[in-house]
Amino acid sequence: MKLFSKYFIFIALFVAIVLQSRAAETNGIYYVSSGEKADAKIFQAHIYSENNANTDFSVRLENVTNPAALRISGHEYSYSGWSGTTKWFRVHGQDEAEAVAKQFSVTCDLRSPPGYKLYAQFVPSKAEFDTNEPVTVKFQLKNMDDRTVIFQRGGQQRGYRDNQYGFRAQFSNQKIWRQAVPDIGNPINFGGLFGDVPLNSGKVFEDQIDLKKWFAFDKPGRSPSSRSGTPATTCVVPICRWRCPN
Repeated sequence: MKLFSKYFIFIALFVAIVLQSRAAETNGIYYVSSGEKADAKIFQAHIYSENNANTDFSVRLENVTNPAALRISGHEYSYSGWSGTTKWFRVHGQDEAEAVAKQFSVTCDLRSPPGYKLYAQFVPSKAEFDTNEPVTVKFQLKNMDDRTVIFQRGGQQRGYRDNQYGFRAQFSNQKIWRQAVPDIGNPINFGGLFGDVPLNSGKVFEDQIDLKKWFAFDKPGRSPSSRSGTPATTCVVPICRWRCPN
């Protein structure tokens, strides 16, 4: 019985080693056009988290000349951006990001909440809008902290709208309650210039956004607080997509 147990353990270990070695053989960069494994040497690899929850990661690899896919531990990742011979890939999940970092013998940079005190709000430029005019709001970000805050601006605005902003909307009147309003805008963009913006203590950053690049606003009405007419309003809720470096 002991001999059988030792024999079974030996087989299990052998199979695990074989599977691991096969997985390691398939790890690497593969050209999209031919499907062949690239033999180029990666000059530099950087794997870093995109959010404080450490659920989404970016992988930056230098010296990838052609469109390519990244294969690590049975997972395949298409490139999400490029600049010359530098390619970016998106990875979801810390375990997968750690596996990618191990493949290129680098560390996986995690994020942690920096604890900044910020006050953000969207202020309509006026109380009422006509259906044929822009619906503009002012985005205000005030630094309530004693420290200087640095945030990234840009990188998603080369297109119909600035996708660094995101919104959801609901329409309500006497007959309809919180009906989802469709996003009729064009979300396609090709990146764009970006940079870090320092915001000193007590200072306010402002920007103007036209909500008609997201919603039609083609149903006229009055706000629920109006004393006359049929109450009708569109409630717009921003989706946070701004990042503050640690």
